[in-house]
Amino acid sequence: MSVRVKVRNNRQIIVPLRFGRAVTGDSVVDAPDVDDRGFAMGNRPGTWGSTTARGAMVGITAGDTVRIKVLREDIDDTASLFVTSSDTSVVTVTAPQGALAADGIFSIKGLVDVISVPVKIQVRLGSASGPVLGEMEPHIFQLRQVRVVAHLVSINGTPTSRSADDLVQLFQDVNVIWRAAGIEFVYNQDETLQGASESLTQFATAGTVTTHLDPNPPDYREFSKVINLSPDANGINVYFVQAANEWTGLTYDHDTARPDGYGVVLVDDGDAHALAHELGHFLDLDIHAGEDRQGHHARDDIDSERRVMFDLRRLDSDQPAYRHDVGYGDLVPGNLIDLKDFSSDQSDGALARSRRRSLNPF
Repeated sequence: MSVRVKVRNNRQIIVPLRFGRAVTGDSVVDAPDVDDRGFAMGNRPGTWGSTTARGAMVGITAGDTVRIKVLREDIDDTASLFVTSSDTSVVTVTAPQGALAADGIFSIKGLVDVISVPVKIQVRLGSASGPVLGEMEPHIFQLRQVRVVAHLVSINGTPTSRSADDLVQLFQDVNVIWRAAGIEFVYNQDETLQGASESLTQFATAGTVTTHLDPNPPDYREFSKVINLSPDANGINVYFVQAANEWTGLTYDHDTARPDGYGVVLVDDGDAHALAHELGHFLDLDIHAGEDRQGHHARDDIDSERRVMFDLRRLDSDQPAYRHDVGYGDLVPGNLIDLKDFSSDQSDGALARSRRRSLNPF
């Protein structure tokens, strides 16, 4: 039996499948999250190229091969599906060579970051030349390296529990999250200044950075003392402390002039997600996902919770169970660095804004 569909004003699209991560749980370097927030494509930077695709976007570092999953929503499991690239000089499908396997996972390789060259990944029915059932728009990004300088800070004699060696794995985990944006934070523990132990005194509480964020004006004095501690002008200065009274991480980017200073402070409880989030703030991502420019939680939706720039609060355990896991684990916010930029969302377009700032980060 046939089904007749009439599309109105080019604002409706019916597809029997969608695209998603090839894994669940923690971020994996070759399995990026897919920005599948609706079928509208939003505002692309002019250098990205613009296809006629409507649907998901994904970022790939040039030279990387990544896995993505086709999720069958309204199509039989036995239907034979084939994945193709509209421009194999930019992106190639490396696997499978024939029809998709039952797990729906395929691999694509981003070859080159070229200006204004459109490319689509298409899922076709029956053969590699069959009708298109769904499309995804990949964007390839040349890797940009951003140097970071780590400071291990003791406050009133109480040091951070981290060591210079510990930070190697931490930054590796951060770079897994940022890989899809073509950004790598370079921490070299063999440099003379890296992981230096530094001390501050006359703070209110040993081991703790105390702030008062609610008053008008807020009190950032202790935070400012930390980020003015032996800063290196040629890197993002990341200060590791034992604790803070109000936050896990706090950041001023280089738009904040000294003597207030600029840098990132992370407490011992902060993980790779927290540090990736703070480094995003340093790269001009000043608004949390789901917030407005006044810092109010305008939305607390699942799409916001999937994004690395969601507020570092854990997900709300009072919500229904399906909201507890957005693909990264129970009550764990996600690590998507969003590509789509909807003018109605002030926090959107994180990937493009962070890459612009990565050209002049310090």
